[in-house]
Amino acid sequence: FNSKELKKNSIEFAIVSTPSGSHYNYALKLIENSINVLIEKPFVLNLFEAKNLIKKSKLKKIKCWVVFQNRYNLAIKKLIQVVKKKILGKIFLIDCSLIWKRDKKYYNSPWRGKFKSDGGVLSNQAIHLIDAVVFIFGKIKKFNSILEFNKKKLEAEDLAILNFVHENKILTSLKATTRADSNYRSAMDVIGEKGRVL
Repeated sequence: FNSKELKKNSIEFAIVSTPSGSHYNYALKLIENSINVLIEKPFVLNLFEAKNLIKKSKLKKIKCWVVFQNRYNLAIKKLIQVVKKKILGKIFLIDCSLIWKRDKKYYNSPWRGKFKSDGGVLSNQAIHLIDAVVFIFGKIKKFNSILEFNKKKLEAEDLAILNFVHENKILTSLKATTRADSNYRSAMDVIGEKGRVL
């Protein structure tokens, strides 16, 4: 689409739900034409693109959102209530894991598993766990990571281990892979001085 078409149709809101690597270009074009945009996860695939979309949407005084529907899952909503009511006492550890299967057939799509068009397990599968951890437990002060790649299947990472220190000093460990032989789990284990929620 071009700017002339966008202006002619007086579009107020648009949804970008395309292969991940194309999110930035579509969203940028929409923002430049003063159209509010909702982007399917992942938002974009690098920090420059993220900062630029945020900056441009602020300049245009329009909305630029990313889809994180799992914030509204029943389990997440219940966890938020437990945390707000301080039922677990002081929370000190969160252990997250996503162990799924994405086989060669899944990655046969021309855009999947490539750095420029898809990202890897963190940006496409584990992004919902990362979002939930930050949404519920706060910003991350520092982190470290180990990433591995199955070059027979894809060029982006398919195995990741992250350790976060939140600003409130809670520690989070997150493990994610799409190498498993089945979709085993996506889970968050929250441990506090007075109990645990899985």
